[in-house]
This record gives sequence, C-alpha cells and structure tokens, in this order.
Amino acid sequence: MNAAMIERLALRAGAKVLTCDGAGEGDTPEAMLMRTMIDAFAQYERQILKVRTKAALAVKRAKGERISGRVPYGMQLASDSISLEPHTAEQAVIAEAKALYHAGLSTRTIATRLAEQNLLSRAGTMFAPSAISAMVGA
Repeated sequence: MNAAMIERLALRAGAKVLTCDGAGEGDTPEAMLMRTMIDAFAQYERQILKVRTKAALAVKRAKGERISGRVPYGMQLASDSISLEPHTAEQAVIAEAKALYHAGLSTRTIATRLAEQNLLSRAGTMFAPSAISAMVGA
C-alpha cells in the first residue's frame, strides 16, 4: 500500500519511481503488474519472517531460555548463561505483591506497601504500577 501511495504521489508531482534493476519500470500494464507482484512478495516475506520469529521465541520461552537482553524480574540467568531460573528473593516480592493484589489493593497501593517494607526494584526504587501489574498478571 505504501509503495502504491508513493508511486501515485510521484506521478502527481511529474516524477516516476525507478528501480536499480529496471524491473517493473514504465507505465505499461506489464510493468504495473510486475511492481504489484514485487510488492506482494515483499509483504509475504515480511509476514513469514514475523511468523518464524514469533515461533522461535515461543520455543525458547517454552524451554525457559533467555529471549532478550533483559532478564525478567523474578528470574535470574542460570550458570549455562542461556536458561532462566527463579530468583528466590524476587519471587518472594512477587508473592507478596500477588497477596496484596488478591486482597483487593490497587497496583499503586501495592507499590507503596512494598516500598514501606523496603522491597524495591532491581534499581533500588519503588516499583511502578505497571511493574506491579506485570508481576500479578493483571
């Protein structure tokens, strides 16, 4: 769709879009068909890449392996530097947050209560309400 919009804007301005290899250039029906096919295959490749990446990350997640540069709160990198394992102290903080959440407290109030107990984020600051939501699965 973007390619078609760019081509239309270029035509309105009196210009035309050229390619490095010359494929699909011109105003003939064949050239227009070629551009449409190239754009369709490019979109197909992007979608396939997205599906494959999502599947690969799901496999890694199922194996309990690290999938990003950041280790999730409540977990730590295992000795193999690939797998994740529970971080005991952080799991205790998560358990406390869940107990407060199930008692009906808001995420903001939970963050305050945890800070009052000196249960802080890895950075040594009070948890953000969004971090509490992630911990309790809200």
